[in-house]
Formats: sequence, structure tokens, C-alpha cells
Amino acid sequence: QMSSMMMPMMMGGGMGGGGCGGGCGGGCGGGSMEDMMKQMSEMMEMGGKASKTAKADKKKQKDNANVVFVGGLRKTTEEDRVAAHFAKFGQVEHVDIKRLPDGTSRGFAFIKFADAEAVDKVIEAHAKHMIDNKWVE
Repeated sequence: QMSSMMMPMMMGGGMGGGGCGGGCGGGCGGGSMEDMMKQMSEMMEMGGKASKTAKADKKKQKDNANVVFVGGLRKTTEEDRVAAHFAKFGQVEHVDIKRLPDGTSRGFAFIKFADAEAVDKVIEAHAKHMIDNKWVE
């Protein structure tokens, strides 16, 4: 989409207009560099897409406020064991152990809590996290 919109601007900017033979690098003929920059900034703002993605990013940051990364899990550790350990700190909404396509654990997980206070408690107790006889971070 962007390349098709830029083509007409570039064509009018020196490729055969203005009587300079096209050898001035696009600075003569179809308009000034300032005009071209203005047109490009207008194209970038079209449709308000930037504001929509900014809102989505803000919402995602709020969603992630209650999520903790846990690394160093054993390959055999299951979601229920992780949830049981972290339930001491607050209500666990979801445990997402990341896995390879064949189903084996990658050794880390994301734990989503019901509230941000639980996240603070987990971080305060960072030296006390042992799951399946293995220290995790």
C-alpha cells in the first residue's frame, strides 16, 4: 500500500519534469521536499490506525501487570504443580507452560494472577521458589 502511494510522488519530483533533465536528484519539478514530507506524514496518519494500536498496547500492558515469568522449570513439571506452588501468594488464574511442537516443556512458564498484589508477593519471595526439587526464577 505504501509503495503504491509513494510512486506518484516520486515520479513528479524530478524524473522528467521541470526542465532539468532529471539530473538534479528529484529536487526540482513536481514540488519541494517540504511538500513531499508533508504528504508522507499525512499518509502515515491516515485512518487513525496509530491511535488504535496505541490503545491496544495500553490494554495489553494492563493485562500483563498480573503475569509473572518463571524460568528454570523441569521438563517434567506440569501446570498443576506450578499452580499449587504459586497459590500461596494469591489466586492463580492461569498457568501457561511453554512447550515445543511435540509437547515437551521448554522449561519456562507464565503465571497469571487475579491481582497485582500477588505478583508483588511472588517477587518479594524470589529466593523461595522451589518446584519439583528445583530452584526456579
